[in-house]
Amino acid sequence: MSKKEYLILPLLFIISFSYLIFFCKYGFNIADEGIPLSGALRIVRGEVPLKDFQGYMPGVYYFYYAILKIFGMDILTVRYVISLLTAIIVMMYYLASRKIMSVLFSLFGAVIILAVPGPYYARFLTFFIMLNILVFHAYVEAKPKAAFYMGLTGGITLLFRQDLGLSVLFIAAVIIYSKKYLNARSEQSETNGKYSEAISESKKYVLGYCIVILPLIIYYLYENKLFYILNINYNEFFGGYQNMSLPFPKLSSKWDEIGLFYIPILIYLFASLHIASRLNKKKASLSVNYRNEMYKFYILLIGILSFNQAIWRTHAENIVKVILPAIIYYFYFFDLLFLKLKPNLALRWVVVVIFSLIPLSYVYAMNKNYGTYIGSIDFSVFSYKSMDIQRAKIYTPSKEASEYADIVSYINNNTTPDDKIFVIPFIGIPLYFLSDRINPTYYEWILLPETKIYLNMENQIIESLTKDKTKLIIYVDFALDGLEDRRFKNYAPKLYKWIMENYYLNEMIGDYQLLKYNGTKHLFFDDYDNSIKETPDYDYIKKVVMNINGDKRETLFEHPPSAIKYKMRIPENSLLNFGIAIDPQAWNTKACDGVNFEILINEDKTEKVLFSRYINPKISEDERRWIDNSIDLSDYGGREVILSLRTSAGPKNDNSYDWAGWSKLEFVTKD
Repeated sequence: MSKKEYLILPLLFIISFSYLIFFCKYGFNIADEGIPLSGALRIVRGEVPLKDFQGYMPGVYYFYYAILKIFGMDILTVRYVISLLTAIIVMMYYLASRKIMSVLFSLFGAVIILAVPGPYYARFLTFFIMLNILVFHAYVEAKPKAAFYMGLTGGITLLFRQDLGLSVLFIAAVIIYSKKYLNARSEQSETNGKYSEAISESKKYVLGYCIVILPLIIYYLYENKLFYILNINYNEFFGGYQNMSLPFPKLSSKWDEIGLFYIPILIYLFASLHIASRLNKKKASLSVNYRNEMYKFYILLIGILSFNQAIWRTHAENIVKVILPAIIYYFYFFDLLFLKLKPNLALRWVVVVIFSLIPLSYVYAMNKNYGTYIGSIDFSVFSYKSMDIQRAKIYTPSKEASEYADIVSYINNNTTPDDKIFVIPFIGIPLYFLSDRINPTYYEWILLPETKIYLNMENQIIESLTKDKTKLIIYVDFALDGLEDRRFKNYAPKLYKWIMENYYLNEMIGDYQLLKYNGTKHLFFDDYDNSIKETPDYDYIKKVVMNINGDKRETLFEHPPSAIKYKMRIPENSLLNFGIAIDPQAWNTKACDGVNFEILINEDKTEKVLFSRYINPKISEDERRWIDNSIDLSDYGGREVILSLRTSAGPKNDNSYDWAGWSKLEFVTKD
């Protein structure tokens, strides 16, 4: 590139950024866009990625955290910065393309990228693909310390995206040691392909790579999390995310699907044949500097390895993340053909029209089918409406705008800023950031792969939700990809059952079920201090552990005459389970004449006895145990009542040694 041509770069940047920033206020992804925002919010609250919560690599979360900390807690500030990053990507693409093609076709490719930049949260992958390509070009041009900077770039890439970070490490090894072969075939070689140069460059690369990742390794090792994280990543790559794969489109599929997934494969096939043919030329006829071939070889390798994103899950979003190397090659071949057909002007322009239709069709399909979710021009037919949420003054399809404004309002009215909420399984993750509430569990989302990757996940989530007494769960029941085995209740049945037993549907906004904590299930013990106690002596009522024949239970000890009253809302369609007993130490005393156990319900000042039983284990050996009972309260579901646990003395009205106890007091859903 000439010095004058470098003036194109700032112009390209200004045009790109000005164009992209206009579209920042449009569109909204109701799942993935919330993941880095939620993680950044957890960092604000003092948590550390991978140590305190799973998800993306730490670099993504800290990048978002820095933006929000500096510019304010607003989704638009993130989008503005990522638009700036995207404008840089467009410049980087132009620079990378100009190494092997003309200005015209480099600009054509840059326009295509500008029109289909991909989702905001996914542009890191695109950025680091281009950054690694450009740094590698400096390496093949034998710039000072280029191998070290290439390693440094690879290490930084790993902080943001582990699969790409490992891919560029592998590619570097292949390229560095393949130089021996290429050097030997080049007249420009001074080292004659000796391995000593490759070893020296490898050391520089590894040094740069390790400078970035070693602090991370040491930190997680210190926190006793390193091997756990490595194991999780192994499970992700080898078996975990294959559970969410989609089949490759058939040749009978829609034209845009065929084009999206088959054209890049054809491009890489042609690129492989092209590079192989160039390298197989004899030294005397090698018309292009071997460094050019190495550069093209690197683009090919990074394109093929990053294409795994599109193979494991054939979705348009995944294609956009990794398509840049294929776009470079497409316009490279377009340029070659354009030059070759120079003598035949008519045929040349026929080829131009045909070859231009493919990238233009790609732009149209992406903007028409996915709008500003993936594209920028947005040929969609959505009717946009202002979302009107403090942290998201953006325009999105009317249904989403209304629903999310209502849900955030509900969260604010029913929880405090210190409360945590839980969004499952995946849809609705932006609600954490929009409502300024964080997730109480280690898991940011729960899809089918997570149940295979984290083997004890369901138990850990139940433990976290129980410990936190999470007040609100937001649940969307859907079958991902239309497959029933990808429906939450089918791949996480234990967690689903626990949630349904411990939470009740309080309100439904669109497809979002707002489930409130059924505190009454454990209220008898958890809310014991707030209960109303009627007793002649406060030592008569207390929480203890009572062991009867080895059956040890947490117990509400209630010496008669006493009553414990709870003001509560009875869960819908529920049964109240409980156990009653008298302490074994009272069985053989002379005074004990048994105890009457009663459960009463008071609604609108009208009291009714729901349960009554007299037991006397002193004379009845069958009652020398925990006697479990259940009463049906479904008629009272959803109603505010006062529920009383009452004990009274036996027939002789002698309360001596009437050491009565209630256990396993909990509400369960009626089958």
